[in-house]
Amino acid sequence: NTIEVEIKRSKFKGRQLVAARTMDRNAEDFFQTYIDELFTLKSDRYDKTSVDMLTYNSAYGRAQYYGSDERRSRWIKGEFDIQGINDYEFIDYKSEFKPGLQHKSTWLAVNDDSISEKPYENTTIQINLKGMFASQLGRLKVDVHIND
Repeated sequence: NTIEVEIKRSKFKGRQLVAARTMDRNAEDFFQTYIDELFTLKSDRYDKTSVDMLTYNSAYGRAQYYGSDERRSRWIKGEFDIQGINDYEFIDYKSEFKPGLQHKSTWLAVNDDSISEKPYENTTIQINLKGMFASQLGRLKVDVHIND
C-alpha cells in the first residue's frame, strides 16, 4: 500500500530546494540528537525518543532495505523484527522546484504485516525548506494515520 505525498507551493515562483522526511520515532541517533538540541526534549524514560516527545507518533519506520522486491523486511537495524512492528518505509526525499514549477510528489509505502494495532498508528511527514525546520504547529507538516 502506498500514499502519495504532494508538495505544493502557492506563491514563490523561482528555484527552491525542498525536502520531505518522516519524523521517525526510531530515527537514527544524529536526528534524535538534533531534535533534542533544537527543542530541548531529552526524555528521562528509556522508551521515549526525542521524536516521540515532539510528535507523539506511534508507528515505527522500517530502518533498512536490502534491495529486493520484498517490502516486509524483518531485519531492522541488524536485528530480526520478530514482532513485525515496522509499519512504513522511511521517507527522506530531496528535490528542487524549478522556476515556474509548483508541484512535487513522493510516496509513503506502508508495510503489510499480520499485526492489527488498536488504536490505529500514526507518523508525521515534515517538509523542510533550506534554513528552516518546520514548526509542529505550522503548515509544513502532515500527520498520517495508518489504519489496519
